[in-house]
Amino acid sequence: MARPQTISRIGIVGGGRLGGVLARRLCRFYRLDVHDRVDCVEADVAARCRARRASFPDLCAACEVVLLCVSALEVERLLSEAPASSPLFVSLATELDHEAATRRPGVARRRLVALKLIGQFRALEEGLPALFVTLHRGEAELAVLRQIFATIGPIEIGDDRWVNTLNRTATAAALRLCEEFRTLFAGQNVPHDWVDAALKGVLVGTVLDDPPARDNSYTSALLRQCPAPPGLADWLEWVSRSAQTTPAGQAR
Repeated sequence: MARPQTISRIGIVGGGRLGGVLARRLCRFYRLDVHDRVDCVEADVAARCRARRASFPDLCAACEVVLLCVSALEVERLLSEAPASSPLFVSLATELDHEAATRRPGVARRRLVALKLIGQFRALEEGLPALFVTLHRGEAELAVLRQIFATIGPIEIGDDRWVNTLNRTATAAALRLCEEFRTLFAGQNVPHDWVDAALKGVLVGTVLDDPPARDNSYTSALLRQCPAPPGLADWLEWVSRSAQTTPAGQAR
């Protein structure tokens, strides 16, 4: 994909899991300035991404867009301390209440867009599809953000209050599924790396391939065998029963 030409330098505040991944994804297309309150974190991101380390005021002065990859409380604190002449700030805190934040005196005078990621940091690092949601409808700001995030994922306008719920629910379901899946094969002489390979190779691949092609006889047969449960617990119970048979479908 061709590099967007409108923005030349981007600031990233917060070099943690999200900020670090975004820096690694964006450094191929933009010059980056990075800032983190923890000196070693800032130094590591700068070294990995060939980015310039900067104080928050210097970063605001040099960059056209600043991505705030910090908590909602930290977003409000930073904006209240930002210089009078400031860039476009983009908060990626999923818990931020944008409307409430922009009514506060220290934030109201800043250009702020709340952009919330439906996704997971490791998946983002691996280049898997991501989706961003925002309440913002300003065409100029959206055009800039769609250029910046063009290689990462699309941006949709909608009720961003669902994002945190979706992320937390999906994470909890995945963690429980992994735990239950490993439990099914515990004590059955199945090597741990084989079980992990099934989780990360088969399960993740199946999710990425969902919905399956109608002409896929393998998945079609599994779907016919598997009931349509009302919840994850019932589905796991079915998996547990199915695990008691051999791959050929014969009882042990």
